[in-house]
Amino acid sequence: TEFKYTSYAHQHKNVLFITLDAFTQHATSIFDRELGLGGEGVVSCTVEGDHLKWFEQVLIEANKDDTIQYTIVQSHVPIAHPVRTVNSSGQFMDNGEESELWKMMEKYSVDLYFAGEVHANTVLKARDSNLLQVTSRGNQLNNFLQVTVTDDSLKITAYNEIGPKAKYNKSYVVHGNLTISKSNSGTIINSSGALELLDR
Repeated sequence: TEFKYTSYAHQHKNVLFITLDAFTQHATSIFDRELGLGGEGVVSCTVEGDHLKWFEQVLIEANKDDTIQYTIVQSHVPIAHPVRTVNSSGQFMDNGEESELWKMMEKYSVDLYFAGEVHANTVLKARDSNLLQVTSRGNQLNNFLQVTVTDDSLKITAYNEIGPKAKYNKSYVVHGNLTISKSNSGTIINSSGALELLDR
């Protein structure tokens, strides 16, 4: 596909990372607020056709592999809403939670979907599964996430910059935590601070 060099999957230890290039260019401007399509001129965000088939095949193979404990998917824009936004276009994935991409992540038990674009932290849980969407900010290193993975848990810690200068203080404090714990009895999700699950 045209995304051959910009979408890829990589396993590191017990985690499968899948990066998706969802930016699609159209011949003319596309925008439909009711259907949740477009909004940024000729560019929209979607994963469809052969690109989506490739993604599904990666997830099918991952579910057969006992060495993969967690699956993390990342793309630039959020899928689920609402999310907090700061100085952002607010662009989102076409069709949101009704998209085939979101439904496929739920079907194949993806653990996390990471997105940016909105320059703010928000954690949302899918309505019908344990899939979590984490949007985050990292403008000028004033905020970042650290992901720590063990055999039975995945922990995300949000750090926020502190100090007297507007930026580049290089001093950080914990700003929030999110933990996914897996066992034979199921999945437990704990969250706090900037990574507290948004109640919707």
